[in-house]
Amino acid sequence: KDSMMVAHLLKYKYNMHPLTITYSPLLYTNVGLVNMRNWINQGGFDNILFSPNGKISGLLAREALRNLYHPLQPFKFGLKKKENISISIISDNPIYADAMSTALQAMPIELALEYLEKNSNIRALILKKMPDSDRTETLINSL
Repeated sequence: KDSMMVAHLLKYKYNMHPLTITYSPLLYTNVGLVNMRNWINQGGFDNILFSPNGKISGLLAREALRNLYHPLQPFKFGLKKKENISISIISDNPIYADAMSTALQAMPIELALEYLEKNSNIRALILKKMPDSDRTETLINSL
């Protein structure tokens, strides 16, 4: 996968310590499960595994297959859209910026904010649009 290659480059070429985020598939294959375990245990990567409620993800997959002809479509939408949160990462390396932004988008917002506070070398801007208002709150600005 592209994301694994990016994480590998960040860790071994740029001497960084990427935090990888995995959204649990609807159904693991034996090979996929072994690869995931090897990624963490042998590859030496930190990983957060997000496993959604099985009943809800099954219902979403069934409805997406029935209405959109693709069972995974509901899981491709941005997870932060419902919270009206925008995350921007600035870096000289666009691959790093994209990977970090994607990882932070997948995290619960509290965890993303905590991670950025602990890693002050990451230049980030996180904005939250306030509900029923045109006002925007700055959650983090380390630019």
